[in-house]
Amino acid sequence: MEFNVFRPQAGSSHYLEKVHSHLPLVQEFRPDLVVWYCGFNSHRNDYGSMGLMETDCLAVCDLLVSLAGEMGVPLQVVLGGGTLHQVATATIPGIIQRLADD
Repeated sequence: MEFNVFRPQAGSSHYLEKVHSHLPLVQEFRPDLVVWYCGFNSHRNDYGSMGLMETDCLAVCDLLVSLAGEMGVPLQVVLGGGTLHQVATATIPGIIQRLADD
């Protein structure tokens, strides 16, 4: 089962609401693994802009770490997409820390 919460120029609040609204469906499906493809091209200053900022990426990470923990399944994070080094620099350490703390 795959959930794509893409919506062009969605903005932070709409995107996070969509992610949050899909979590019960993932729980109902009960996967053995949660995969998060974290593409930085959704950042507000990158080519695929959805109006997101670094804090939004970390907020999604927190939601998915919590979801995987509650379900007792692994979370696999795939990083990709985007051309802004500063976005990767600002988010990857936080993602790694959240995964390490889990």
